[in-house]
Amino acid sequence: MKHFDKSEYLEQDEFLNTLKEYEEARKNGEDIYLEIDVLANIANYYETHDNSLAAIDTIEYAIKLFPGDIYPLVFRARMAILIEDNIEKAKEYLKAVIDKHDIEYYYAIAEIKIAEGHPELASKYLKRKADDIDEDDIESYFIEVATLFTDYKELELAKKWIDMSNNPDDPDYWQIKGLIELGLGNLKESENIYNSLLDKDPYSSEYWNQLASTQLLNSNFSDSVSSSEFSIAINPNDPDAILNKSNGLFGLENFEESLKYSKRYTELCPNEYSGNMLQGMALTNLERYDEAIDAYNKALEKCPDSDPAKNEIYEELTNALALADKFDEAIKIVDDCYRNSGSVEAILNKGNLYLLHGDIASARDTFERASKESNNDPETFIRISASLMDNGYVEMAYKILHCMLNHDEAQSDKIYVFLAACCKTLGYDDEFKDAVKKAVKKTPNEAKNILKDYFPENMDPKDYYKYLTNTKKD
Repeated sequence: MKHFDKSEYLEQDEFLNTLKEYEEARKNGEDIYLEIDVLANIANYYETHDNSLAAIDTIEYAIKLFPGDIYPLVFRARMAILIEDNIEKAKEYLKAVIDKHDIEYYYAIAEIKIAEGHPELASKYLKRKADDIDEDDIESYFIEVATLFTDYKELELAKKWIDMSNNPDDPDYWQIKGLIELGLGNLKESENIYNSLLDKDPYSSEYWNQLASTQLLNSNFSDSVSSSEFSIAINPNDPDAILNKSNGLFGLENFEESLKYSKRYTELCPNEYSGNMLQGMALTNLERYDEAIDAYNKALEKCPDSDPAKNEIYEELTNALALADKFDEAIKIVDDCYRNSGSVEAILNKGNLYLLHGDIASARDTFERASKESNNDPETFIRISASLMDNGYVEMAYKILHCMLNHDEAQSDKIYVFLAACCKTLGYDDEFKDAVKKAVKKTPNEAKNILKDYFPENMDPKDYYKYLTNTKKD
């Protein structure tokens, strides 16, 4: 969990000269003695420049020079978890730690428990260890633990830990709290936090990036692009800022500019799939399908099999293939995905492809199969309704959603936002108002994403119903 601040080194010739000296020695197979904090910063430098192998090599060299020292062993254990997906190897490194009462050791043990799928046990362990923490360090302990759970998307636990802190003057407190609120979908709260942080530190590209991410999720695309531009002005090669700007431009349907920035992101982060995926999406909307297919295939090569985004990339790829009149190839890929994963998502994707192809009978059979294999999961019916709407079969989607309303076992808070969209398209004005009223109460973020085009720009979803009831018909 301990992160050394490399910024003070990176701006100094001293660090760069030391890095060069270190690399020359290692290249020639020679030993070079450096202090532990310098080696730590070299390892961090490699890690932040997407060179995990060099980071691991450096930290293993540090372990050789300083056997039993807490930091290199904890660093290496984390790399074993995050890069190599090898928890047993991480445990072996931690066994070699001499001082097992160091706070960094506590964090590492907890991280192993989280990685093993036991976040609650990790939280209980850290609560016990809180008794060993000096009073002067307890506030930073709460924040670091909240950060650990945030890193692993255990946001409910992270919120419990950050709420234990009583140090709102610490910028780290607000930064982590902002990330937690963002992850929990409390977008307005998160946006307010980052705006407040920027009032105090307007030259923080990290805060601008996090604000842009919040605005993206809140569908405030123009604001997100503006925040990204502030970050780019501070650091023209900030990959997060460039990716956020590409996403924001895509949301504004400025596909040419989005494509430009997604390509720039890929140049900066050639091993990341997000840039290629965004390129594919922009190219699809520009009807440059063959180029889009190539971009999606590159994204698939880079995306780990365990990443949930892989299914989304396959969905976008098969959609592009169908639009490029390569329907049979698209269906073959979907069938291969299903054989490999057995996922309902693959079946739903196949049904959507049949709709694109105008084969409503095959789509119906495929969707029936999806509902059966998902045990009539309400989310599956929501996905089917969304697919029907996207392909122009709004009346059919409307009937499915109404059917869901009449069955207790098929309830979902998302029903109302999709029902509202159907009613608007079909001209059912009174029912549209009623559905909007329920949608903004139950799923305000989804309401904004799906219904925003029916309301003034940047209007808060909580004001949608009031706007409808106070607006006279033309």
